[in-house]
Order: sequence, then C-alpha cells, then structure tokens
Amino acid sequence: MQEITQEQMDILIDLQKIETESFRIKKIISSVDEKVSALNSRLTSFCKMIAEKEFVLKEMKDRYQIFESELNERTARIQKSRETLKGVSTHKEYQVLSREIDDNVNQNKKIEDVMIHDLELIEAAEKELSERKAEYAQMESQTKSEIEDIESESIEEKQQLDIIDLKKQEITPLVRPKLLAKFNKILNIAGGLAIVPVENGTCKGCNINLPPQKYIELQRGGILEYCQQCHRIIYHKAPEETET
Repeated sequence: MQEITQEQMDILIDLQKIETESFRIKKIISSVDEKVSALNSRLTSFCKMIAEKEFVLKEMKDRYQIFESELNERTARIQKSRETLKGVSTHKEYQVLSREIDDNVNQNKKIEDVMIHDLELIEAAEKELSERKAEYAQMESQTKSEIEDIESESIEEKQQLDIIDLKKQEITPLVRPKLLAKFNKILNIAGGLAIVPVENGTCKGCNINLPPQKYIELQRGGILEYCQQCHRIIYHKAPEETET
C-alpha cells in the first residue's frame, strides 16, 4: 500500500481540474483548427480545379496554333504551286501540280472546319474559366472572412489555456515525482481522467459500487486507493461537497 497525505491528494484533485479544463479548451481549439483546415481545403480544391481548366485550355490553344501553322504552310504551298502552274510546259506537270493544289485546298477546308470547332470550344472554355476565377475570388474573400471570425472566437480560449498552463506549472512540482508519474500514466490511459471521487460508495469514473470494506478504508484516508474496475485513483467525497 502506498501512503498519501491529504495535502498531496488535494493537489492531485486540483491538478485533475486543470487537466479537465485544459482538455475541454483544447477540444474547442482543435475544432476551430479543423474548421479552418476544411475551409482552406475547399479553397485549395477549387484552386486546383481552376489550374486543371487552365491546363486544358492551354492544350486546346496549342492544338489550335498547330493547325493554324499547318494551314498557313499549306496556303503558302498552294500559292507557290499556282505560280509554278503558270509556267509548266507539259500536261503531266500541269496535272501533278493541279492535283497537289486540290489536295492542299481540300485539306485546308478540313483543317478550317476543325479550327472553327476548336475555336468555339476555346471561347466556351475561356468563358467558363473566367466565371470560375470570379467565383474563386469571391470564395477566397468569403473564406478569409470566415476564418477570421472562427479564429477570433478561439482567442479567449487560447488565453485561458495559457493561464491554465501556468497554473499547471505551479502545481506540478508540488506532487511527489513517483505519484505524478502514476497520475500522468493513468491520465493518458483513462481518457484524461486520472482521479475521480467516490460518492455513496460509487466510483464516479465508471459508476461501479466499491466493495463495502474498500469504501470504509477509503473514507479513513491516508492510503492511495484505485478503483478495481476503471483503475483510476479514487478519493472519498461527501455528498454535500462540490464534485470535481
């Protein structure tokens, strides 16, 4: 059995109050961080979508320029062939050049049809991209405002947490090292609740009734006792006392 003074027990109880309040505040701050992260994630996803559309639009324009370059080359070829056609001396040469001109003219028509279609797609893509960028600008402004509102709500909690941390730093050295190590171990294992009161024989950590003899021993005090069910440190608390 490990002996414990009432002073040490009271310090543990105060330390538990600090840990409980700290956990509550950290949960609020964590919730704020999650909300901010979700808003930023939404903005990042939208920005990524715009980047993808910009990439597709660039590919469409590059394809259009390739067709435009080919069209210009074929047009120049046609003009050159027509000039050459004026000076041919044989029927065979005339037929070859005429066929070449016709082929290039036909191919140019096909290219022009594709370019007209691609130009329509480009114009539609540019319009959509412009709309999306305007939507992004609005979303960015709205997100910034929402984040500022959310973060402002947690300022008070962060200030309270700083105060609580200072109290913890003041109290912690007052606990015996081995007892503090035991307290912290249970705190981590038992969901942030290392020490709980027993009222009318019932453990307030797990709502299990203590054996009568153990409850009697707990009321006497002086010995560090643990709940046999939840394994938390327990102490006797009279019904009229304020619960921790």
